[in-house]
Amino acid sequence: MTAQPQRRSHHTWLSALTLTVAFAAALVVPSITVPAEPAHAAIDPTGWWYPAMGIADAHAQGWTGEGVNIAVIEGQINPDAPALAGAKLTVNEEFVCGDSVGVTAETTDSARHGVGVVQLLVRPFGIDGDTGGIAPGANIQVYVTGNEEDECTFDSVGADQRSAVGRAIVAAVDAGNDIISISRGLTSPAEDYEALAYALANDVIVVSSSPNDENQVDLTFPVGANGVVSVAAVSETLDLMVRDDNSGPVVTPEITVVAPGINIGKVGDVGDWSGLSTGNGSSSSAPLVAGVLALAKQKFPTATGNQLIQALIHTTASAQNGLGRDTTNGYGYGFVSLAGILSSDPLSYPDENPLMDKSGGLPSAEDVAAVNEPTPTPEPEETASPKPTKTAAEVEESSAPEAAENGGPGVLPWLLGGGIMLAGIAVVVVSVIKFRRQPGQSEGGL
Repeated sequence: MTAQPQRRSHHTWLSALTLTVAFAAALVVPSITVPAEPAHAAIDPTGWWYPAMGIADAHAQGWTGEGVNIAVIEGQINPDAPALAGAKLTVNEEFVCGDSVGVTAETTDSARHGVGVVQLLVRPFGIDGDTGGIAPGANIQVYVTGNEEDECTFDSVGADQRSAVGRAIVAAVDAGNDIISISRGLTSPAEDYEALAYALANDVIVVSSSPNDENQVDLTFPVGANGVVSVAAVSETLDLMVRDDNSGPVVTPEITVVAPGINIGKVGDVGDWSGLSTGNGSSSSAPLVAGVLALAKQKFPTATGNQLIQALIHTTASAQNGLGRDTTNGYGYGFVSLAGILSSDPLSYPDENPLMDKSGGLPSAEDVAAVNEPTPTPEPEETASPKPTKTAAEVEESSAPEAAENGGPGVLPWLLGGGIMLAGIAVVVVSVIKFRRQPGQSEGGL
């Protein structure tokens, strides 16, 4: 979600001590080794997240997100910004709202937000041409919905009763994306939850940012939806974002993991796409977690989205130190671990999404299961078979005398010619049988 000014966190000393100990202890585990700070980080002095997450080490092993498709849903973007140079990037403007603009060279807040999110995936150190970002090898498709200042943008509902974001989710799934990263929050219609169910049913991971301030807590979509990887921002010292009134941390009880999001350096400032700036907020944290999952997807291509989420929450610093999910202080399963998930075996986990227990209850497991169920075909109603129509020849043939069995006489023919009737009058008794509806039979059909 949109960046907020950094302030000192006031979370309880117990949660701070617990998470700090867990993080520090995890750093001595071989799978969480922090590599030396890359040389190009000098261009971005606020790039603490790069070495803290062990990104250079993962890249050195060949894990860059190559071949993985990531959809990013944003308001605006400038695909020609220096920070995105060389990225495997395409932009979809199909869902731009009204007369708004999705692609712009102007350094609007919305465009800078979009560029800032995407560069964390592909190229945060773009000034000198070095490739940076957590998943520089991934294919990125950005779905823009227009300037966030336009009222109709993110909450607009289309003909299918989904918001622009909901429609973009469905399109991203249909386009074959493996992961969807959303650094936005909104209040959505029920149909948007159906869009999420569609993504989950089709094995697409959805990653969302979380509220940065208490005035955003009512923006429950997609952060509060079942199945969604919800991410909160922390600083280098594991402090959460704090409220605007500085009264304490912003706690989202059902957060999944925390990731770097405070004091994050980016390329692109007001009036200058090449200038450096610093931002705070979970809008940065969500794409970093999406990148972690992308690298894991590259290494474990046969793992399902559910299994990768399972590996994500079982390899955090907290999980490696035996800590459970923190729903009180807002740290969820703990600090995300890139090295941990790459050292795990996602295939050993069940193919079940472990995030289907959020209090909102949507989409439900039944909603997800119903997505790919075949629509039952109604059985055709039985109709009376038409009586066969006889040809003139068949009629004449049926009027001919028939030989009885054992050579006996057949039905006495009418002699049509000469007006002569046979001697011996054959009395033919014709019985008319009337079919009545018996008591208890139904009047209607099926």
